[in-house]
Amino acid sequence: MVRRTREEAMLTREQLLDAAEHVFRARGVGHASLAEVADAAGLTRGAVYWHFDSKAALFQAMVDRAEMPHDACLQKMEDSAEHDPLAALRDAAVESLLRVATDERTRRVYDVVFLRCEYTADLEAVRDQYLQSRRRCYEKIERTMRAAVARGQLPAHVDVACATRGLYAFIGG
Repeated sequence: MVRRTREEAMLTREQLLDAAEHVFRARGVGHASLAEVADAAGLTRGAVYWHFDSKAALFQAMVDRAEMPHDACLQKMEDSAEHDPLAALRDAAVESLLRVATDERTRRVYDVVFLRCEYTADLEAVRDQYLQSRRRCYEKIERTMRAAVARGQLPAHVDVACATRGLYAFIGG
């Protein structure tokens, strides 16, 4: 048996993640098998199981690798919201939109996460993590929206909850 170098192992892992993006996007996460991912990568099922112990682990690694833009944007938004909350909201929305519009990997993973993932029992832990992330995202947007109202950047009569839902749908999904 030939030992693989760390670099070769990392390349294999990247091939599997690339293949997962395409297979999950085409078939949906629930309908895709790890064998299909292995075939698409030109590898064996053993290679998949060497790197990932389940489809959920492969899915999570795929999402983590894509570095979803709203995470970084929201952190920057929160950091700059103290000085200019409305600009922070605008910048986060624009940056998130540009990332999805210009980065093919981000676009593929967004498609999988938001349109092609059936959160079945085997993906329950991933779904729970996703829901927690969504809740934090929503809360950050709402705090920043309230700060914009408090600073007079938005009218006092603005329905913050409604505005937050709208911006959240645009930025955070």
